Amino acid sequence: MSDQTITLTLPDDLYQRFQQHAALKQRGVAQDLLSLATNALVQDDLPVESQQEVTALGQLDTPALWQMARRQLTSDKAATLETLLFKQQRTGLTKSEKTRLEQLRHEHDAILLVRASAIGLLHDRGEDVRPLFADPHSHL
Repeated sequence: MSDQTITLTLPDDLYQRFQQHAALKQRGVAQDLLSLATNALVQDDLPVESQQEVTALGQLDTPALWQMARRQLTSDKAATLETLLFKQQRTGLTKSEKTRLEQLRHEHDAILLVRASAIGLLHDRGEDVRPLFADPHSHL
């Protein structure tokens, strides 16, 4: 696939906002605009409830974002998910177990999406999110 070039004329104040955003991300304006556009298209493909939850993150204060960035499945649900995944590999699952596995996978994926979005917002706000990657079970 080849790359395409477009020319975009922006008002000065909007361009300055994009410059500031790109500087926070430590990248160029063109690279940042491409990232923003790509993320917007990906969000359009999400279920409406996931889009709303991710959009609502932008309204949260920093401590609430930290809480969302640490969100996880409950230990019971994580154990059930792991058990079902192992059973699926070993012997297969019943219809009800398959349904439960899909529910847990969906919930896990939704949590990962929220966590990733919260981490991105924290980073944009100048927060040091590295501890979240050093210990994913961190409760800072």
